[in-house]
Amino acid sequence: MASITPFQCPKKRFGKTEIMMPVLTCGGMRIQQSWNRRGNKISRIEDVDPECQANLVATLRASLKHGINHFETAQGYGSSEIQFGEALNEILKSGEIKREDIILQTKVSPKKTAKAFREALEVSFDRLKVDKNLGGYVDLLSFHGVNRHHQVDWVCGVEGSNQFPIDNCCMRVIDEYKAAGKIRHVGFSTHAMTSVIIRAIKTELFSYVNLHYHYVGSYTASGCGELSGGNGDAIAEAAALDMGVFIISGNDKGGKLYRPSAKIARLCAPELDPIKFNFLWLMEQPSVHTMVIGAARPTDFDDAMAVAPLVGTEEGRAKVAAVDAKLKAAAVEAHGETWANGGWFKGVPDCYENDHGIHMCNIIWLHFITKAWGLLEFSIDRYGTFDSNARNWNWTAGASFTENASDWGYSTYHDELMTCLLIFFVSLIQ
Repeated sequence: MASITPFQCPKKRFGKTEIMMPVLTCGGMRIQQSWNRRGNKISRIEDVDPECQANLVATLRASLKHGINHFETAQGYGSSEIQFGEALNEILKSGEIKREDIILQTKVSPKKTAKAFREALEVSFDRLKVDKNLGGYVDLLSFHGVNRHHQVDWVCGVEGSNQFPIDNCCMRVIDEYKAAGKIRHVGFSTHAMTSVIIRAIKTELFSYVNLHYHYVGSYTASGCGELSGGNGDAIAEAAALDMGVFIISGNDKGGKLYRPSAKIARLCAPELDPIKFNFLWLMEQPSVHTMVIGAARPTDFDDAMAVAPLVGTEEGRAKVAAVDAKLKAAAVEAHGETWANGGWFKGVPDCYENDHGIHMCNIIWLHFITKAWGLLEFSIDRYGTFDSNARNWNWTAGASFTENASDWGYSTYHDELMTCLLIFFVSLIQ
């Protein structure tokens, strides 16, 4: 009897790249052996535990079995590039797939000069063994973490500027590599405020963007968008330029949905569980093309693939609509019509609009989702990042000091009394 081909992941056109992109991406952040911390550095494949590498190969094969042929890694993901390069070479040499059957993406952080960026880019190409094993090119190259205005300047340059000259920006290196056929398409990944993302998009130098956008909000950017309260504004700008849109960290930064609150789980039932709802809701957004699965084992694709057949169907849209209605009703019950329908973020200053870098709109968002959907554990985690960022903030220069302050662009006030007063203020302004 002939074997039955398993259902294949649906695909969407990835904007102007013209790549047919699976709506799920196999991400490389959670599967590597080491983040190169505390001296546990891995510089070559021989340093990798064979059992760890075998799990990575098995995970890539499971991804391909589902039709998920987009693999995303980064120089900043510890040993991920080294391990991905070796694993993909093993699969290619076996004859299971051809190089043109996979979409390979890596990410390199922007640098102050073209020379520094070229050196960093070569590190990634060497770790992946792009020239030796992967056809001499990557399909997608992202600037990793374009989070601040000065990083946009490093990447793109500023016309007439001595500090950020166009002829010494990172994009000049990309031009060389594209001309040589070593990079097919360039984009950027970001955890930035929405205004920074939109500024980068409007340069028209990028074919795609990796960003946070989820049902519960936009992680670092929620509250910043003038129209949507988050990165929905950025996605609209990307769509206007026919850019590919890649959603990052859907299950974690999208509400810690692998450990959902009892309330949000109850509101999603019986139609879907929170992970499946978030995935289907995203895939019904016409300008969203793919969502990453940070796989650590072969079975990590199962939840999303269980509902992938519903993408674009009447049944899928009906399930999403039913859950969406219940979640919106819960928000209205918790906050009232005005706040629940967008009033919560109107007129609230973001971290660049006050000298202390307090990300007030994001804090109010955390209050909103906690009261509406019970996401207290997630909100506590996110608020903790503000305290960590405060250690790096330049309290004298304030928000105008852009280069050496917190890479995320915000902090929170370091005075506990002021923090308590801010939270009290949030509870009163509805």
